[in-house]
Amino acid sequence: MYHLHCKKLVLSLLAIVTSSLVPFASIASEAKEIVLSSPLNGGSSNAAPLTSEVAVTVPSSYTLPPSKNELKHPPTTVEIYQYDEAPIGNRQPLLMVHGLRGEFREGFRWEMVVSHLMNDAKFRQKYKVYFARFNTYVLVDTVKPHFKQALLDLSRSTGNKPVTIMALSLGGSLVQAAMADPAVEAAVDKVLTLGTPFHGAPLFCFDWLRYSIIRNHDVPWVRADLCLSYKLYFRLHPNLLEDLRWDNSDGGIPQLGKFSTWFPFHVTGDVDRQRMSNARILRLNEEIKIDKKKFICYGGYLLTPYVTPHQSTRFWKAVRWPYWFLTCTVPYHMGFEHPVLRALNYEMGRMVVASAEDDKKAIRGSDRYGLNDGITPLVSALFLPSKTLAENPIDRESTISSIRRNIDVQKARVFRQIDHITFVDGYRPRGLPEEMRDELAPELGSRTIFDWMLIDLMDNESQLAETSEKPTPEVKQETD
Repeated sequence: MYHLHCKKLVLSLLAIVTSSLVPFASIASEAKEIVLSSPLNGGSSNAAPLTSEVAVTVPSSYTLPPSKNELKHPPTTVEIYQYDEAPIGNRQPLLMVHGLRGEFREGFRWEMVVSHLMNDAKFRQKYKVYFARFNTYVLVDTVKPHFKQALLDLSRSTGNKPVTIMALSLGGSLVQAAMADPAVEAAVDKVLTLGTPFHGAPLFCFDWLRYSIIRNHDVPWVRADLCLSYKLYFRLHPNLLEDLRWDNSDGGIPQLGKFSTWFPFHVTGDVDRQRMSNARILRLNEEIKIDKKKFICYGGYLLTPYVTPHQSTRFWKAVRWPYWFLTCTVPYHMGFEHPVLRALNYEMGRMVVASAEDDKKAIRGSDRYGLNDGITPLVSALFLPSKTLAENPIDRESTISSIRRNIDVQKARVFRQIDHITFVDGYRPRGLPEEMRDELAPELGSRTIFDWMLIDLMDNESQLAETSEKPTPEVKQETD
């Protein structure tokens, strides 16, 4: 017992120390007691699978979400809660599945979304809202069987009604994996995903990311700061290196082998394509067929010099550096999540990629993944076919229009100048208006991100297209 308390104390202290250093800031900004039955593997991308004691019981009824004080510990079950105690009646169940660390947030971070949706009378007549809570510190494959059972139980307890799902980020990955089971797929009506990395993300290929940092940053202490931050973060979240690594369906991971640098710290790694590629996601996308017509996929991106190349000159970067330092670098180290996502967006836009002629050569300064929301590349969030990623790179705003002919989900929406958390808090940088347009359907006009969700949950797009006024184009904002 004494050793267990020591282990908890050490993990808590580590989380406090790293909260001001690590990327993905808000996610790591609070100390949490995390007890996993397998050891953490120093952040290696081929870490041993994590396991956890997870179980699901069939509830006779669902309770209201717990208070903030009751959310200090990770769940040991896949828990389902109801938003209110009103009977479901003739309504459909809407299950909201949180993203990373949502299990520790009051309302599982869905407060603003649900508040907006519940203001609509027709929505209240159509849906009853439920929340899923699961441990995001363990592997998707560990949680998957229990999530499947919880979802089936929810359908049965509501009169065998098909479940509509809204899922943020990692939550969408869990839903996708669960729907590989035909019974689960049959119990799902449709899925609205928000920034879900269906193909993974390059950020979670640890050695590839560190190699890119070393190649792209000339200042030694900047290299050291970033590499150390990622190392500490992935020691707390080794499951992400397994679950969310890039599936390399576009052939972007170079085959470079081992690398090292000594100044100011010794950083080593091994950029090995076969070891680093996410075989689980690739198999799920290419071999296990699920009904993609049940998916409505939202993706977004921030503007960077890699998206708007006319602003990528060294001169303008040097001129804007003080502004970047004050508005991004400083808040990034203080743990403010939007500056962190902005910094991560920038790093992903600079990932070195394999040369088309020789995969053992890396192309520095590539903009392959410049269209991203700070976590998820746009092509990954839209659940595009693997073949499309390989044959038709979507790397500039001018290429977004080509997405239309490659969409194989029910609907895909693209939003400009938003980050990964905008989906749940509505934030837009530089004081831009809350209203935004779908870049794939600009004729539908501009609305808030929550209004877009309401439209898709209520299947109102056809009516909207008939009544929409001619949209006013957004002002093209300069980037940093």
